Amino acid sequence: MGVSKRAVTNKARVEGSICNDYIYRETNYFCSHYFNSFRLLPTINLSNKPHLDNDDILPTMSILQSGGRPSGKSRKYFLSDKEWKSSHVHVLINCDEVKPYLDIFLENHSLDIEDLSGRIHIEFPIWLKKYVNEEKNGVTNQDIIALSRSPASMAISWNMYFINGYKFHTEEWSKGRKTRNCGVHVKGLVEGGNTYFYGIIKHIFELDYFGLKQKIPVFYCEWFDPTKNTGTEVHPQYKTVDIKMDKRYRPYDPFILEQNTRQVYYVPYPEMYRDMRGWCATITIKPRGRVEIDNIEDEVPYQSDEMLPALPNVEIEAISCLRDVSQVDVFEEIFDCSPSEANKGH
Repeated sequence: MGVSKRAVTNKARVEGSICNDYIYRETNYFCSHYFNSFRLLPTINLSNKPHLDNDDILPTMSILQSGGRPSGKSRKYFLSDKEWKSSHVHVLINCDEVKPYLDIFLENHSLDIEDLSGRIHIEFPIWLKKYVNEEKNGVTNQDIIALSRSPASMAISWNMYFINGYKFHTEEWSKGRKTRNCGVHVKGLVEGGNTYFYGIIKHIFELDYFGLKQKIPVFYCEWFDPTKNTGTEVHPQYKTVDIKMDKRYRPYDPFILEQNTRQVYYVPYPEMYRDMRGWCATITIKPRGRVEIDNIEDEVPYQSDEMLPALPNVEIEAISCLRDVSQVDVFEEIFDCSPSEANKGH
């Protein structure tokens, strides 16, 4: 109500002032989706936007630039040895600053394609820790050194997390609620190439690395089988994806970074479709407060910088008159007739 009162600039036209201010604010908010470098509405406060104490201080590492935030009551969770190793490897191989060291590791080790993924998960964390601690290698980035030390075995567990315009819940937290926000899908790499993984969030963790100022959030997910025509089916015409709910992805790789996830929910087929029993259709949810544009760079003007080609000059003959030559003789006979000759006709 206070916003509407402050919008009144002309007391003789109260309704018009409020409507004009509302259209102005909505237009600015709509345009702000397309220009990420501008903060057109600093007063807008959406529940799924992060609240940072120091917005001007940006994190130095790519995995810390997600802009998400947890919500609810936190609790301590002690990672098992298997969970601890898997989470650490996933953080390393998805960090842009660590990828140059991964390339060095692959160059110095002759790895077969079949054993590539398994040996990276086992050997790369140990190799990286040894590599950054050797002075001859000249690694001075303190964040890289902190990542090589592995996270603490005690993580912080949450039930909700806001990121990328989505509100995520764990599966346990979603039970008994009207909306289920625990479905996720992310692009992953398998032996046959890239594919999309669909799953359910089991846990939401924040990993604590000694030496990093911020904790690294990760999702612990249970994945469905991405094998085509076995656990996943894609409609050839409509490109809709169906998931076999009792099929699971066998390799142990449950962790994903929260900044790479998108939200989905699973809709079971009606009972009349007996051949689709146990299958669910995936529905991708659009993020709140964001406009998705495919294959378009941000802040690219629509005007073309190139000059249009000059059109050739065409000479047109001048028009002397706009009259029908065939009717000239008829009109001349009428107007040249004398009055005496005209009376003879009567």
